[in-house]
Amino acid sequence: QPSINCLILGKGGVGKTCTARYFGRNFKTIALEKGVDVFIEYYNCINFRSKSKIIRELLAKYTHGSGRGFSDDEALKLILKQLIREKGYMLLIIDEVHLLRPDEILAFLDIAETYGHQNAKLSIILISRNKDWMTIETERILSRLNEKIKLKPYNYEESKQILEYRSELAFKEYVVDDDILNMISQIVTDHENMRHGIEILRKSGLYADRENIDRVNADIIRAASNEVYPTFRGEIVDQLNDQELLALFGIARSLINKDEPFTLVD
Repeated sequence: QPSINCLILGKGGVGKTCTARYFGRNFKTIALEKGVDVFIEYYNCINFRSKSKIIRELLAKYTHGSGRGFSDDEALKLILKQLIREKGYMLLIIDEVHLLRPDEILAFLDIAETYGHQNAKLSIILISRNKDWMTIETERILSRLNEKIKLKPYNYEESKQILEYRSELAFKEYVVDDDILNMISQIVTDHENMRHGIEILRKSGLYADRENIDRVNADIIRAASNEVYPTFRGEIVDQLNDQELLALFGIARSLINKDEPFTLVD
């Protein structure tokens, strides 16, 4: 089968990563039923900031080699040869892909053209936010994409359905009632961010457990909502390098000292 390159776009918190990984699991299950070995590999470019790091991680996993001394092209050849030997197929999911350079993205999308469709037992799903993707999009990259999928924010009914499912998994019966779910669903709809609602639900549960409260009420939801910032993800800070942390520290100090909502960086 020919290699397929797909792009999933959408705002933060609309389920891009969940959709890609859910598809990967189902794809693998269906492939196994048909006697085909499919390997699902997921890389977030917050942790893997270059094409070389992703390729060397794959090489170490599939050939048990460090990749030292090999160029990216040579390492890719070894990975593809291993897939051919194992009669396997790989679905490579690359999240936060805008953190790679455009030429690195193009190199991934060009694998089938470079090594031959009969040798490239590999398809790719790229994931990015709309605004981030616009900073790296080129005509050459677009020409290599077979499909571009844009995910819309969840509406009120969809948000409530997801929150009901999550609350049933996480809480005892009657801890979170229908009015509370309605309240959180409206917050999700207003912010267009499902992650925001799930985090509010989590913080509310932690607070109720800590304070030994039997039911989550509206005041708890309001307090949790004020603590949640839908555009901020703590794990990003954990992955910043020293220079990026120093830059962030300088910006934070400038904001505190100026007591203004913005600062200028020379």
